[in-house]
Amino acid sequence: MAREIKTFIFFSVGVAFLALGLAFLTQSGLGTSPIGAPMWVLTLVTTLSFGTWNLVFNVCFVVIQWLLLRRDFPLWYWIQVPIAILFSILLDAFMALLTTHAPEAYLGRFLFMLAGVVIVALGVALEVATAKYFLPGEGIVAAIARVSSWRFPRVKIGFDVSLVTLAIILSLILFQRVEGVREGTLVAAVFTGVIVGWIQRPIDLLHDKFVGPNPPRQKKNDAV
Repeated sequence: MAREIKTFIFFSVGVAFLALGLAFLTQSGLGTSPIGAPMWVLTLVTTLSFGTWNLVFNVCFVVIQWLLLRRDFPLWYWIQVPIAILFSILLDAFMALLTTHAPEAYLGRFLFMLAGVVIVALGVALEVATAKYFLPGEGIVAAIARVSSWRFPRVKIGFDVSLVTLAIILSLILFQRVEGVREGTLVAAVFTGVIVGWIQRPIDLLHDKFVGPNPPRQKKNDAV
């Protein structure tokens, strides 16, 4: 039980970094993450917060996983819902905190965006190190990969592109121009995984020191 608690604490720290990084990226005004793009567009035209729209989408992602996997959807996978709630609360808190600190000059905004990408990558590395829990955005990609027999990276790319396309369509309909998809979206899509690759090993070592080594049979992404 102590190990499970430590694992969840470690993962929760990763969720916090993910929320903080997404807030930095979005508040830069240079776009948001690929998966967050349609949520941000809807945030701009409704009274619901960015965190609330993230929660709505994430709950939908969990339900779709359940529909796709059926008997292969373990009961504990529903823990993604409270994880999504935690992420949404933290995201709204960080968005509010950074609102008054977002720079106006382009260079400052660009640095804000880069900080967001790095922090998101740190959050992903912390999450992956647990090889246990995951956010719904990853869970749905894994579910699609499982039922389609396509490789996870291929599905991930297609999923991100689909969400960015949805964001562009929504923004063109609602604003007659593209909103929420800019250079920051591209940088996040291209470099987040690269940075994770650079830092994953030291993060894994930190996990093993705090939580303990994962079982040999439990490899990264086995949980999803």
